[in-house]
Amino acid sequence: MTEGKKLFEYFNLMSNDEIVLAFNGVMTHDLLVVMAELLKEKYVTKFNDPKLTKKLFSVFIELMQNIAYYSKDRVKVGDKSVGRGIILVKEMKKGYSIMAGNIINLKDKSNLENKISYINSLNFEELKQLYKKTIKVKREEGQIGGGIGFIDIARKSSDRLLYEFKEIDKDKIFFEINVNIIENKEEKNE
Repeated sequence: MTEGKKLFEYFNLMSNDEIVLAFNGVMTHDLLVVMAELLKEKYVTKFNDPKLTKKLFSVFIELMQNIAYYSKDRVKVGDKSVGRGIILVKEMKKGYSIMAGNIINLKDKSNLENKISYINSLNFEELKQLYKKTIKVKREEGQIGGGIGFIDIARKSSDRLLYEFKEIDKDKIFFEINVNIIENKEEKNE
């Protein structure tokens, strides 16, 4: 059974890498609720750190929503078009690493890269000010989010937002982001 061997290899790889939660597929609202609840119930009590728990939960939800809203790999679910992507939560010695990825249009790469690079250049206080300023901006009609997602993720991250782009074809690329959340870490960039 060749496919079974592959599945066992994935199982071992995920177990050895301490992947505690993984999903590849369509990111519906119902799935987000179930996975977030599972994460909250099963894994967030390990470090006995309420701030870590809140950050993990918040970043996980934000990254799943980014996939649902912005992935260019879309699937019709009921009357809604929902994004497809991948999300992993990896346990580390003193926290978690959350990795997410989805397909975006090549033409959106520069804008996204500039946005994340700018966010990464800010210290904690500057991120706080940018968050406050951005949250006050009135949304345009039809705008999906409030523009604060990556800002909020960066505020909760223990390090810079790590990201990469992988070319798929002449029009599409795979965007991946990795966010580390460490127990009892002092605020970044101070």
